[in-house]
Amino acid sequence: MGQARPRYWNKEQLSAPRAFQRIASAPFLRFSSHVCSGSEAPLLTIIVALAIAAAFLFESWLDRRQVRYVAAHREQVPAAFAGRISLDDHQKAADYTIARKRLGTKQHVVDAVLSMVLLAGGGFALLQSGIVSVFGAGAVGSLALAGALGLIFAAISIPFDYVATFSIEQRFGFNRSTRLLFFTDLLKSILLTIAFMIPLVLANAASEMVSIELRKVLWNCRVLHCSTGGCGHV
Repeated sequence: MGQARPRYWNKEQLSAPRAFQRIASAPFLRFSSHVCSGSEAPLLTIIVALAIAAAFLFESWLDRRQVRYVAAHREQVPAAFAGRISLDDHQKAADYTIARKRLGTKQHVVDAVLSMVLLAGGGFALLQSGIVSVFGAGAVGSLALAGALGLIFAAISIPFDYVATFSIEQRFGFNRSTRLLFFTDLLKSILLTIAFMIPLVLANAASEMVSIELRKVLWNCRVLHCSTGGCGHV
C-alpha cells in the first residue's frame, strides 16, 4: 500500500477528461474558429502567439520559483510541522514536489508548442477544413472537431499522467494504483466526458444555426420593407 501524498502538494496537470471538457466548451470552439492562418489574420495571430508565450513564461517562472523555494528549505522542517514529521519525510516530500514540478515544466513546453501550432500556426484551420470536408459544418462536424481536438490534447496529457503515476509516485512510494486501474479509470472518465460533451457541442451548433436563420429572416424582412418603399431614397 502506498503512502499518502504530501498535504501541500498540488496536482497541476491536464488529464484526458479535462482536456475533452476544455475543448468541448463553446467559447473555445467559437474563439478557435476565428483564429485563422497568419496570412488571413496576421494581427490576431500575433496577439494569440504572444498570449501563449506569455502564459508559458509565467507558468515556467512560477514553477522555477517554487522549485527554488522548496530546494532552499529542504534541509529544515517548517515550524508549522516541527515535531509532527521527521526530517527524512520532509526531504522526501520536497524531492517529490521538485520532481513533479520538473515534469510539469516539460508538459508546459509541450502544451505551449501544441497551442502555438493549433492557434497561431494554422493547425486548427487545417484540421477544421479537413473535418468539414468529411463531416460537413453542422452538428456532426462540430462533434467531430471537438472530439479530434480532445484526442490531440489527451494524447499529449496521458503520457505525462502515466509517468507521474508509475515513475515519480512509484519511486517515492505514493502510488496506490495499478496499470489496469489507471487505464480503466481513464476509459470511464473519457466516456463520462463524451456524454457531457455531446449535448454541449450540439447546443453550441444549434445556437449558431438559429443565429444564422434569424439573420436570414431579418435580412428578408429588410428587403421586403425596402421593396415596398419603406427604406426611402439616399
